Amino acid sequence: MIAILNVEIRKLNGSLAAVLAIVAPALPGVLATLSLMTSDHTARWASIFNDFLLPIWTLFLLPMVVAAFTTLIGQIEHRGRGWDHLLALPVRRWQVFLAKAIIVLLASSGITLLALLFTYAGASLGGVLGGHAPVGAIPWHNLSRTVVLLWTGTSMMIILQLWSALRFASFVVPLSVGIGGTLVALAVACR
Repeated sequence: MIAILNVEIRKLNGSLAAVLAIVAPALPGVLATLSLMTSDHTARWASIFNDFLLPIWTLFLLPMVVAAFTTLIGQIEHRGRGWDHLLALPVRRWQVFLAKAIIVLLASSGITLLALLFTYAGASLGGVLGGHAPVGAIPWHNLSRTVVLLWTGTSMMIILQLWSALRFASFVVPLSVGIGGTLVALAVACR
């Protein structure tokens, strides 16, 4: 199983999925930098994370990133009929699918942690450049609890999204599933 996981990680090297996993979590950090650079008041760390990052990340960016990431993972195998070769190897099929699921679940956790890190860095930079560095304590307990709840809550969404990406060769179907799921989540959250 370790060898299969190693192969899946190697497939990500140089792919668009790896680029997405780095660029997408930087977006909240860039927004935090711009917001604090142009702000006339001093922000609190608790507000930056609880009122800015978590709503944007959980309701919109994470579902969209997962949709795009899983779609790109699926496209690695769909290109050049890679499934034919992969499933003909002397490896149990369930191990191949489990390895892909593990990689996507770990990547989504890593992407969320990167979003926290980039937001911290962006808010720090924006505060220094704008002359109003954030104050107060960073709510580590609340953030860690929320990240664990977010990871457990999105695990099933990630698996369903991965299934659609691996099942359908078309790029449009899994991406549409992800966009539709994001819109449903936004509609439920806004009630």
